[in-house]
Amino acid sequence: MVKEYEEKTENFLKENNKEVKINYAGRKKYFAGDKEERDVYNVVVKDKNSGNKETFKYGASINDTYENKKPTKDEVLWAIQMDKNSYENSNNADDFSDEYGYDKKEGKKIYSKVEENSKKYDKVFDENNKEELDKLYEDY
Repeated sequence: MVKEYEEKTENFLKENNKEVKINYAGRKKYFAGDKEERDVYNVVVKDKNSGNKETFKYGASINDTYENKKPTKDEVLWAIQMDKNSYENSNNADDFSDEYGYDKKEGKKIYSKVEENSKKYDKVFDENNKEELDKLYEDY
């Protein structure tokens, strides 16, 4: 099943003239409340048609960090897609905090990052791409 998503993701990228590069950025505490360091990556998404390029941060799981497992394109695109969807499904930071169980202060910080990622997303993916990715990752 994992290979299936990797193949479908590669097909999506090729068909839509997108490029994804995953670059190791170091090991650090990434998420609010992290007790341990994890591998962090810069994910560069490029729309070859427009030339637009955006960089997203990706924090690997602690388990993947200890197993020295580099994330795959499907894993990082799914995470970027989830940020986009969580932003679109929230009216504001308070709504986001309530929906995802954050206290208001922490939720506002995270919402701000998700909002930033959503704006970056819109520069490299169009609405048709979003629909395709939603469908691709609906059972991920």
